Amino acid sequence: MKREDFYAYYHHQIELATLKKKSRRCILTPEQKSRMRALDASQDDERLDLAMTIGECTDPQTRTMLFMRFLDFRSWAEIAQAMGGGNKPSGCRMRVERYIKRVDRRD
Repeated sequence: MKREDFYAYYHHQIELATLKKKSRRCILTPEQKSRMRALDASQDDERLDLAMTIGECTDPQTRTMLFMRFLDFRSWAEIAQAMGGGNKPSGCRMRVERYIKRVDRRD
């Protein structure tokens, strides 16, 4: 799993947010509606793929951090607070980055 795969989901979130803002201001054209449906479908597929990839992590704490960061979109401070045990935001971030690097080396 490459690092870009973990961040691909964010790109679709941004596109969907942009389309939804437009829909509040005006009526969407049929092309925009179909694009929005396609993005929603691809986002669901990517979310499932990402969840399955994260589920392969054998360490339960790292897996929890990955879920909170990439699927729940929590900040590092929120993750550190939720994990407890004196974890700091920078420590959680480093742990996740090290895991991603380890997985990159295997691929």
